[in-house]
Amino acid sequence: MRALEPATLERWRALIAARRGAAVVATRGAGSPVEAAPARRATRDRAVLAPRSIAWRADRLTTSRGGGKLFAADVTAMSPARFPRGVRVICDHQSMRELRAEHEFYYDAESGVVDDRAVNGFGPTVVDTDSGPDVACRLRTRAASVKMTTVSYRFRPVDYPEVAVRLKVVQGVTGADPTKAARGRNDTAFKIWFVLRDLRDADRSAVRLFGYYWADPNTRGELAAAGALSEAASSRRRIVVITLPEAWQIALGGGAAQEDRWIDVRRDLAADIRRAYPRERLEDLQVVAITIQSDSDDTHSQSEVYLKHLTITPRDRGDAAGSR
Repeated sequence: MRALEPATLERWRALIAARRGAAVVATRGAGSPVEAAPARRATRDRAVLAPRSIAWRADRLTTSRGGGKLFAADVTAMSPARFPRGVRVICDHQSMRELRAEHEFYYDAESGVVDDRAVNGFGPTVVDTDSGPDVACRLRTRAASVKMTTVSYRFRPVDYPEVAVRLKVVQGVTGADPTKAARGRNDTAFKIWFVLRDLRDADRSAVRLFGYYWADPNTRGELAAAGALSEAASSRRRIVVITLPEAWQIALGGGAAQEDRWIDVRRDLAADIRRAYPRERLEDLQVVAITIQSDSDDTHSQSEVYLKHLTITPRDRGDAAGSR
């Protein structure tokens, strides 16, 4: 990652400043220097969120085990007619708090607020891309789990089936297996969870999960192929007096051969959820929350990922990432 070398950092900041108008030098986290991120591009429109009953706060935390009330909050459902741009998480901010505010992401209580920390946190930074220096969000953990969730997007996968992710995995986890058969050590350098609710269900807190994850070789050296479907290790797990929701996941790719280079992945969310839950009526399933996660706590290892964008759009949009 040449962009992170001190000798080239100032030159890259100057290049970014010339492109976008300003650069900021900052020290964040627990005294750890983090590469400054330039201001968001003026040409990109800010996300438009539907009316909702939740007032976002930067310090509010949620939990994967107790998110039922948050998932059941009143949020107006999106439709392609009213929200044709869909969900567009573009990492081009000056700070992680700014990105979280745009999309109303909450951190999990397990990690607390970890904006812009160099380790065990998420934050925008200057990186090298195929087209030169740019800004992306760094997700970096060391024997820890960091996740953030937004409940401010409600939509049916049949209405917004096109998922596009651009990421670069610098360091995957070792010896993990996030499948049900493994019964633990379910770390992964990058994961996206969609919390699903059946619109016919009277219990608004009853949910199921579907996700995409970055695969790495398990303790037996086996690597899940891109597109492989598996039940998640946490699926239907009994913890004291509660049972976690059913959860299925599909591998985005993975392994050493795909590390340290930018990868563009496109998936059909509706088709993938149909594979995961073939007995459910797809038209009645609604996404009520989206979680972005990186963790290395079970394996006591490390992970490092750069995320440029996550977009979820209606079908037949040729510019899933669009102008930024």
